[in-house]
Amino acid sequence: MHFEITKQDIQKAFRSKAKIYHPDLNPLELPIKECEYLMTELVDAYETLMIGGGDNDDNDFISKYQI
Repeated sequence: MHFEITKQDIQKAFRSKAKIYHPDLNPLELPIKECEYLMTELVDAYETLMIGGGDNDDNDFISKYQI
């Protein structure tokens, strides 16, 4: 199966998740530390997808985010 995902799709998904996990918004009422951790992971994934990840190996990214 082959998916075509654009940078706009990635940006839209990022913004959607950021609204959920941002420590200041936090509609799920998660602990602040958990929100901070999830936002860090979300930003890391976003930057890897949008910029290309720099030194990160694709296999490490795939295993980390279970793609």
